[in-house]
Amino acid sequence: MGRSILQIEFEGVSAIVPDVPFFRRAWWGCWVPGKTREVSVLIPDLTLPEVASWSRGVPAAKLYAVRAPHLPLAIFEMSSYDKANSSCPPDLIVRPSWSRDELGVIFLDHFHIVLGDTYDTSGGLTFDSGVHPGKYPQQGQEKSLWWLPRMSVVSRGDSLAKEGFDFKTYPALDVEEFNLSAASRFSYGHLSCAGFNRRVDRSYNEWGFFGIRWDQDQGAYLPIGTPTWERAIGNQLSIEVAVKEKFARIEFWKEDIKQSDICLLPSCITGIAALKIVNVESEVALSLAREPLLGIGGISPGDPDFEALYRLSSSCTTPGLDPRRQYRVPVRLDERGHPIGDSARPCSPVVMDGFGRI
Repeated sequence: MGRSILQIEFEGVSAIVPDVPFFRRAWWGCWVPGKTREVSVLIPDLTLPEVASWSRGVPAAKLYAVRAPHLPLAIFEMSSYDKANSSCPPDLIVRPSWSRDELGVIFLDHFHIVLGDTYDTSGGLTFDSGVHPGKYPQQGQEKSLWWLPRMSVVSRGDSLAKEGFDFKTYPALDVEEFNLSAASRFSYGHLSCAGFNRRVDRSYNEWGFFGIRWDQDQGAYLPIGTPTWERAIGNQLSIEVAVKEKFARIEFWKEDIKQSDICLLPSCITGIAALKIVNVESEVALSLAREPLLGIGGISPGDPDFEALYRLSSSCTTPGLDPRRQYRVPVRLDERGHPIGDSARPCSPVVMDGFGRI
């Protein structure tokens, strides 16, 4: 067996913030990879439901678009759990019907997630950097970070995260104060896209980002304006880190105090210790249901989950969203590029350009 690896997969609503953009336009006009050395992952606290901004002001008799409660969880196979070297047991142990193994679950209670001292940091941070012009990835192109939606393309004025979220500048950041369920920063390991929002037949969906408004004449929510993005959405981020000890240690901190840690043993067959961090609808967090519930109200053409990510932007200077704005959210497109008004949600992360102000 070769080297051992900790593989962390992030899935669901989160912001991925590199120190410099993963991709930039060169002076000759083409997209090229950036020289990213560090990346932060910010997971907003969405444990309470919230009415989408485009439903506010709509008559109460009409259907509201509601973001369902999300659960922020760290999930791992109990067969890899190293009880002797871990300081705490999981909060919950479950065995879904699709799994051959019991799963350990930790509720992310406003934690700063830190990799311990069991890793090889010599290689720095790398990422899959292929630039692909089409709407869908071809064979061999699926792992590029190109497919994770970038706020600089979706809504350019919102492409920088608040400076206060930068762990490099503020290492004792109070995650709870900023209404984050969890956050982490990586300066070593390899990043890649680990999954897509797909159809049942495994083909790719095309997504465009629109503003949404209530149309009084038609009695429905409708996408407005010209879409941005207009391609497939990668909705999972993977980071692989080389492990130099017999186990991989993951620590959970609040401000500058370590609360607990877990240690995972790499598989003797694959050499991988796997950890999944999710921020998805509560009823699908452990794949207990195939589709997310719609919550209060009815079908909406847009994804109210995505709105929460605008609060992390430096352009958002108030606790809530600006009621005068129409925030772009992902809407599924048909084969002709027209919006489809259904309930499909990519529940995806967004990539920002860095920290600071536009």
